Amino acid sequence: MNSICFFSSYYPSGNIPCYVKVYLEELIRHFTQVVFLTNEKPLSNADLAFLSQNNIEHRLYENKGFDFGMWRKALREFPANEFDRIGFVNDSCILYGKLDSFFEWMNKEGPDYCGMTDSNALSYHIQSYFLVINKPAIPVVIEYLKENAEPGNMKDVINRFEVGLSKLVGEHKLKLAARYSHKEYKGEFNPMLVFADKLIREGIPLIKKKILFSSFRPDEWRTLMRMNYDPDALNAVKLIEQSNKELLLDLNKLVDEQSKDGAKWRYNKFRVKSFFYQRIRKLKR
Repeated sequence: MNSICFFSSYYPSGNIPCYVKVYLEELIRHFTQVVFLTNEKPLSNADLAFLSQNNIEHRLYENKGFDFGMWRKALREFPANEFDRIGFVNDSCILYGKLDSFFEWMNKEGPDYCGMTDSNALSYHIQSYFLVINKPAIPVVIEYLKENAEPGNMKDVINRFEVGLSKLVGEHKLKLAARYSHKEYKGEFNPMLVFADKLIREGIPLIKKKILFSSFRPDEWRTLMRMNYDPDALNAVKLIEQSNKELLLDLNKLVDEQSKDGAKWRYNKFRVKSFFYQRIRKLKR
């Protein structure tokens, strides 16, 4: 099977982070080609050596259009219609376990367009942080990406690309599926947060980076308060360690490194604000 995975990554540091390299190394096991996409920046000799040693191509693009913008640009440079399988993956999650179970599930179920999780927010769709498009759906997806301009904001990403693509694939009578489906959940919140603990126990091999790094946007912190969700990185790591026998990287070390960059301070600030927010909500009821 001839397959390609486009991995979109943004990182502020000068070097490719260790968790991104771990993700890339695991993707190599499941795709014929892996292409590393990031914003225009010089790559260090060590990073270039890593990519070369693992036969990973790379492309540097203007930081515009979010991940779908990166994927659109990359598709212009590769004969996408010649592949049997295309992966669209980004680094918004930390991959801590192997991807074998996902690909075993996919090969058994035979979906045309699939991902790790789905969502009913706005309309049913496959979440785009990890997408795999198989041969029957590839022409549909490529044409849609060509016809639609790059998204201008996150709302546009969700409405026009996440929801829009899933809707279009469904209209073509192609099969959509998620490895960890939450079709029954009709709420507004992201299943990757609402069901974070449940997903870990069920064996999902990745977790939202924002949980471990406490790197939510201001509006996302407010959403977490409304959810009454506590994004405690250490509790998440403990649960992951209890639920997984083989981890691809040291999550405790990763969380500790982020604490030096203010992650712990951001989390503690959130806890104080959340405490008073919940108290006020109770008083208003």
